Amino acid sequence: MLKYFNLGYSRSTKHLLGHVDNSAYPAINADVEVDLTLPNNVSGSVPVVLESTFERYPRRADATPSAPAPPEQHPTWKEQVLAKGWGYALLYPTTIQADKVRA
Repeated sequence: MLKYFNLGYSRSTKHLLGHVDNSAYPAINADVEVDLTLPNNVSGSVPVVLESTFERYPRRADATPSAPAPPEQHPTWKEQVLAKGWGYALLYPTTIQADKVRA
């Protein structure tokens, strides 16, 4: 069982940008953006949980509104992962393939 812990732990986040080989179709640019967060108190390799998320990108004003998010419980999944000495990565799918924009 995971015990409740102090939420003031130390962590580092790096923004990573990967470039996909698009030589087969150079008319498009395919970059992949990921934010990688690791606890500061680890040395060496650690497991990383990957989540595909849209949390960094706001919804368009003309988009259908979504239901309100439920209140966040503590510890969050991110806090639980860091408490285990693991890291997490947030992958932003719209950086891989943007939604089609209508004119």
